[in-house]
Amino acid sequence: MSDLELGVVRAKLNGLMSEFFRAVSFEHGGKPSYGSISALFIERGLLIKNVSSTPEISSVCEFIEPREALVRSGMLTRFHESELWESTVIFGNVAHRFSAYAKAYRFSQGPPK
Repeated sequence: MSDLELGVVRAKLNGLMSEFFRAVSFEHGGKPSYGSISALFIERGLLIKNVSSTPEISSVCEFIEPREALVRSGMLTRFHESELWESTVIFGNVAHRFSAYAKAYRFSQGPPK
C-alpha cells in the first residue's frame, strides 16, 4: 500500500472514530445517537476495553444496551467521550487501533452499582 493510500485509510479511520464519539456523546437534555453506531462496524465487529487484567469484549449491541438503558431511565443525563491519542497499524485490508480516551458524564443520582 502506498503512502498516499495509507493516508486515505487513516483519514477514513479517523472519521469513523470521530463519528463513534459523536454518537455516544450528548449534553444534558439531549440524547445519544446509539442507532448510528452499528453502521460504523462490520457485521461481527467487537469493542474491546483492555484496561484491567481481563479485557471487556462486547458486540456492538452488548456495548449499546446497558448505556441505552441508563439514558432511557433518566439516570445518565450527560456523557462526553473523546480520543486522547491513538496508534493504528494497518495490515492490508485490516486495521488495529489502540487508543486512549477521556470521558465525562453526569448521573441524575449516584452511578449505578
